[in-house]
Amino acid sequence: MKCLGSFILLALLNLLTVFAGPPPSVYVKDASFEYYIMLDSSNVAYITNVLNKNVKTITVNPYVYYNGQRYTVSAFASGVADSAVEKIIVPSYLNHYFSIWNSVFSEGKKLKTLQIDATNVEIFEDSAKDASSELQIQGKGVDNMIMKYAKKYLESHNISIDENIRYASDYEKKCALYKIAKLVNKNFTYTLNMANPNNGAVALLLGKGSSLGLARVVRILALASGYEQIDIRVGGDNIYQGWNYAKFGTSWYILDSVHSEFKDRDTCSTSVFQCSEQFIKGVLNPYYGRLYQGSVDNFIIFHDLYGYPNEVYDATPDNFLIWLQRNRQGALTYSC
Repeated sequence: MKCLGSFILLALLNLLTVFAGPPPSVYVKDASFEYYIMLDSSNVAYITNVLNKNVKTITVNPYVYYNGQRYTVSAFASGVADSAVEKIIVPSYLNHYFSIWNSVFSEGKKLKTLQIDATNVEIFEDSAKDASSELQIQGKGVDNMIMKYAKKYLESHNISIDENIRYASDYEKKCALYKIAKLVNKNFTYTLNMANPNNGAVALLLGKGSSLGLARVVRILALASGYEQIDIRVGGDNIYQGWNYAKFGTSWYILDSVHSEFKDRDTCSTSVFQCSEQFIKGVLNPYYGRLYQGSVDNFIIFHDLYGYPNEVYDATPDNFLIWLQRNRQGALTYSC
């Protein structure tokens, strides 16, 4: 009898929920935006429209007020279609969670700069795939946003995050890094046909970039998976090509996610970790042609993680061999 009473009570509650419908909502405006507000206990608002279609730079407001109640602006949902917006700023004084939705990128055909200064911003996987090829991503909040994105990206592609990878054997480290490089090789497009192909944050979110941009993506994903910063670096030839340096023990190898072969069935192949002589003969010299002869003396190392303007105080790359010697970081493997 008690069970029957509980069943009847549950059924009545379900009926009440159905007939009551969703909580009431309202659209409100301030000087800059239109917002959608659910009039429930959540006290959150979503940007749904930019009111001045001629404005080129907009700054997200942390709060909006309605009937004396303060609502937290927690998402930029839409509203840039048919607008002149070229730059969106998420300011440092926005201290709560904030997300930017797919429609902002797909509708913002004139969007050129995403300035992320807040530290709790989220962009969902594939949300920016339709963004303008002119897009630049920069700001002090980029690292938190991109690392959050990178970890979820790895999880959605069944690549584990292992904070203890630093203690693994060299073979285990190579296999873990192989999976990341293969993921980039198979899912990202190598191209220079965009405004900021060397920016790792742009390359990760748009799914395309230069060899330098994609090398930065490999490093970003490796760091998100548990690698230490010193063990995976980004370098290049100071002309067109970029790649990763991977450290195992005291030896450094070259990892090129763009030009290396990653077979579909392979879960691990240590052959993608190349010595410099092999890499120069097999990749650089054929790429540039017979008038170019590659040399490790020209190899450089980058010190910024993402590659956006003013990311670090001095973004000037170092000669890799000199950097190794100065910092006592081992040696580049010349021949295999």
